[in-house]
Amino acid sequence: GTDPFIRLSNLLSEPIFNVLKEQDPHSIARVLPISGDITLPGLGINEDDLQLLRENVSVVIHAAATVRFDEPLEVALNINLGGTSRLLDLAETMHQIQAVVYVSTAFSNCERSFIDEKVYPVMIDPKGALTLHSTFRPEFLQRILPEILQTKPNTYTLTKHL
Repeated sequence: GTDPFIRLSNLLSEPIFNVLKEQDPHSIARVLPISGDITLPGLGINEDDLQLLRENVSVVIHAAATVRFDEPLEVALNINLGGTSRLLDLAETMHQIQAVVYVSTAFSNCERSFIDEKVYPVMIDPKGALTLHSTFRPEFLQRILPEILQTKPNTYTLTKHL
């Protein structure tokens, strides 16, 4: 509910940005807030802002997620998996794109006693999981949730792993 410009101003006032402000005071002026919604097609970004992103952005840092462990499956799939898919679709249209950095968590492999720095294979095809989300009613997804989760303890760890 907070205006994006106020949120950005609050974020950039954090101490982590002090060194950047000292070394390159003009760099902060290049940061612009763009309103959107990770759950919507096109990320809910208006066409003018989409064009701005496509023409100017070279690095995307994706840190949007629901972090509720008990989120209903359809919500977690839409945000954590669908949102990532929508963001990657947008990144592919960016003319200057050099990198997409995905921020996730080791919690997505919490059923393992040791976690290496690697991507572990998934038990469910991520595109198939998105098809589940778009095809079946939430009540049905909740009913088959234990089978979908397999060794994962909750929808958060499953969708972040996917």
